[in-house]
Amino acid sequence: MALEWEANGDIFKLDVTTFSSTRLTEEIERLSAELLAGEGPDIFSISASHNPRLLAASGFLTDFYTLIDQDPFVLREDFFTNVLDAFTFDGGLYIFPLRFAFRFAGINMGLPEWLIERFAAHSTISESELLAIYADLRYLYGDEFGQLAMVTGFAMMQPINIASRAIGAHIDLNSRMASLTDDSFVSFLRNMTRALGNAPRGTGYMNTPFLTTPESMRYFSGRYTFFSVDDGFNALSSLFEAYPDYRFFGHHTPITDDRGRLLLNFYSNDIWPSQLMAVSSLGNQALSWEYMQHLIQAMANPDYPHDSYPFSLPIKRALVQETLDNLFAQARGFAPGLLRGLMGPSLHRDDAWHERFSTQVQIATERLLIYSEMPIAPFPIIPESLFEMSIEQMFLGNISAEDAAQQIHSGVSSWLME
Repeated sequence: MALEWEANGDIFKLDVTTFSSTRLTEEIERLSAELLAGEGPDIFSISASHNPRLLAASGFLTDFYTLIDQDPFVLREDFFTNVLDAFTFDGGLYIFPLRFAFRFAGINMGLPEWLIERFAAHSTISESELLAIYADLRYLYGDEFGQLAMVTGFAMMQPINIASRAIGAHIDLNSRMASLTDDSFVSFLRNMTRALGNAPRGTGYMNTPFLTTPESMRYFSGRYTFFSVDDGFNALSSLFEAYPDYRFFGHHTPITDDRGRLLLNFYSNDIWPSQLMAVSSLGNQALSWEYMQHLIQAMANPDYPHDSYPFSLPIKRALVQETLDNLFAQARGFAPGLLRGLMGPSLHRDDAWHERFSTQVQIATERLLIYSEMPIAPFPIIPESLFEMSIEQMFLGNISAEDAAQQIHSGVSSWLME
């Protein structure tokens, strides 16, 4: 993408630095030192680990709302403003998501019927309710289902990440207020301890393509209560219900926080999402914004081999339908890898199959477009150091849920007022 953009003009030259996630801490330290010295890149990937609120307060990050409002050819409404809202803090948009995807969960269809019905009654389902269902399963059916971990997907299994998202539902970054001692947050902490204390943790991170055959679904149905994927399986999740081989996990439903706001697929503090960008206030902001628009357009192009395509949606509204059309066209045809595994071999695709597929595409598209307009939970920018010790001590049984809530409330409240 960078080389193509550079080839289109002769007044600039790109210097691109890449590195693996194993060097995250080292690179964050290097970036911070460069910014303090008045140097550093014009554009860089950013995560919660960068402490973006501190960088923004120090004047090192550009407010994307300013760049958008200064561009005569771009409006805020050209993008999914609810998604942009999720990355807005302290009155500015300092993190720009190139793409986004929602988290879905499907329930193991081998569980007791009343628990399946309890899950299926939700049009969206909160992580707190997932914890409550799993806790009840362990308490009431431990002998029969005690081997099941809660959910697939690394970020979904980690208590520290679950707690981070729950804390985000009980704070207001604009008013700088927290309500982490109320009954709902204390109840969440109790449920999390009850559900995950001494519970099986599964296998950690799993590569999505291995989860998309009936055989692998059968395998994981013997090991997990809920099926969710870190990679933004939103569009394909919308198609699961039409295929009997995938009924090992059913009722795929979007996951929300405790305020009913949808969770995006990269809500984890310990990953570096390549789709989240920041622009330095020290460089050429106008040229940086021009390149950002190239990135937005390019990442919606299926010819570019990046990890997120086609399992997430572009932030620009005008590109969404084209993205979905490309996705479902690949699924209909003889696509390799993940899509072929999901849709089955082409030899089984008769006229009835194509008719059923077309119907499901229409349903899936309508479903996704509805979700795309719903409120989105804020991106978790709260430093884990403010609450990880309290969570650890609660799981060890050294403090109660009430004490943990009080400690977390005090730490987060102080941070909000900084």
